[in-house]
Amino acid sequence: MSQSEAIKIKTFDRYVMRGGDLTLNQIEILVKENLGLSKLPSDLFQPDVFDEFMVLVIEQLTNLPKEK
Repeated sequence: MSQSEAIKIKTFDRYVMRGGDLTLNQIEILVKENLGLSKLPSDLFQPDVFDEFMVLVIEQLTNLPKEK
């Protein structure tokens, strides 16, 4: 496992522990669709760069105020 993947998983764990309700796969799909990467083969983009971007997105999701 690469360092970027380990950081992504650790960040996702923190998201879940704080009440996040999306799966890692759901977040990845949303990110790929919004970046226009959903129809491209995964080998066209660097996994480490994508993992780092995922960490940023998950951190933002973690910091969103919870709805009542």
